[in-house]
Amino acid sequence: MPEHLRALVVILVLAGIVYALARRPACEWAIDPHDFVRRRNLWFGVTLIAFFAHDFWIFLLITAVLLAFVRSKEANIIALFVWLVFAVPPFGSTLSGFGLVNQLLKLDYLRVLSLVLLLPTYFRLRRSSEWTLPDLLVAGYVIIQLALQLTVDSLTNTSRYAIYAVLDVVLPYYVASRSLRDLRAFRELAMCFAVAGMVLAAIALVETARGWLLYSALDRVLDVRWGYGHYQSRNALLRAQASTGHPIALGYLMVVAISLYAYVATTVSDRTRRWLGHGLLFAGLIAALSRGPWVGALVAVIGYRVSGPRLIGSSFKVALWVGGIVGVVLLSPWGAQVLDYLPFVGTIDEFNVTYRRQLMDLSMGMIAQEPWFGVSQFYYRLADQDMVAGGMVDIVNTYIGIALSSGVIALGCFMGTFGIIMLRMVRTMRFFDAPGDERRALGCGLMAALLGTVVTIATTSSITVIPVVYWVLLGMGSAYVRFLQEELYGAGEEIIEMEAPRRQRFAYGRGARAI
Repeated sequence: MPEHLRALVVILVLAGIVYALARRPACEWAIDPHDFVRRRNLWFGVTLIAFFAHDFWIFLLITAVLLAFVRSKEANIIALFVWLVFAVPPFGSTLSGFGLVNQLLKLDYLRVLSLVLLLPTYFRLRRSSEWTLPDLLVAGYVIIQLALQLTVDSLTNTSRYAIYAVLDVVLPYYVASRSLRDLRAFRELAMCFAVAGMVLAAIALVETARGWLLYSALDRVLDVRWGYGHYQSRNALLRAQASTGHPIALGYLMVVAISLYAYVATTVSDRTRRWLGHGLLFAGLIAALSRGPWVGALVAVIGYRVSGPRLIGSSFKVALWVGGIVGVVLLSPWGAQVLDYLPFVGTIDEFNVTYRRQLMDLSMGMIAQEPWFGVSQFYYRLADQDMVAGGMVDIVNTYIGIALSSGVIALGCFMGTFGIIMLRMVRTMRFFDAPGDERRALGCGLMAALLGTVVTIATTSSITVIPVVYWVLLGMGSAYVRFLQEELYGAGEEIIEMEAPRRQRFAYGRGARAI
């Protein structure tokens, strides 16, 4: 049997087990049973099409038709989008111009999802609410990059990049920020992130245990060239990547899934399945063997605990748990080996830490010389400074990459989007500090995911599925703030009277100033 078919059998079995175990907890609180079954079958359908199509364009065409057929049955399109994003690797190829031009567009799996699922939803939602400051920052980030592209490229090619920006950035953020309007929608999206993460975690565990990347042959089967999906190891252990194409991308997805699952797991009645979910996601994080996501996960867990209503007690519990786990591991027979894998103190692959430090120092020097709109020929200048690793200059820091390519103004828009959304979340969450308030728990999970994102993308460039995940998260954060502000408007008269001066700052809509 060919390798890709053997891999398909393993993938289907693992996914089937996870879906079977996750169905009851997911459906009892977050996802309608009919939606769960339909999405599960869609996931299997897209996977089967990818492994049997034997041609990339046939795969995209059949997938697009299938998604268009079921789109009208979905009430929460962004949840379906997240459910399917990780079904197969985000392969891409260039669509020819059929003799009229050299090429039309470069399409990949993620862009087809945006075209078929998110674009029609955008036209339905485009007049649903007014623009906010995060919306303007996202627009500024995109416009600056396109303006800089136009200065060095033709209008035709810049137009292509504009389409890519809409599909990759604008649609995921906009649809998430406008379509989530009640707790059920947030709950459903968070559960979709968690279930998708569990499926990939199960696949990742098998990849590391067997030393076999289950999606590694799929690009050859579909006849596409992809710069990711290569075998990578750390101290003789294979670094899992599942369908994400890179271990850091897998680790980042585990950080997000762990954060949001911490919120949805509080309502799972079956204690065994609840802890099995936690264990599976953390095991997937470990299987990626990526230190950046490990640090991001630690920050996310701490952020989740301290953003709750009981700051001191939660901080003390976090310290006890982390200290206890670290102590047990270090005192075990495997303590020395585990220590070598850890960031900052480990000795395995020390070159990666040294490379990142040198990249930071050299890049900051160049940015200081040309700060506003990017550094000219920065790749060649870094290559001249012996920063070539693996045959390329690897900009393993999203913030540095944006500053080098687009300047500090674009970087300010990008970082400002994270900062403003998280600040608004903190300022609105404090009004919902009652123990057991689901709105506060949702905010804690989302804040943890955003904090983990901010840390993790400082250790990697925005590759494969990473950007689409954080744009959805940012849209989710923007929608969460709007949702809480609407909740404040609907509060009782006693609360309105007590909090009216403070609540006025949080109002959206006519006659009120949005923060």
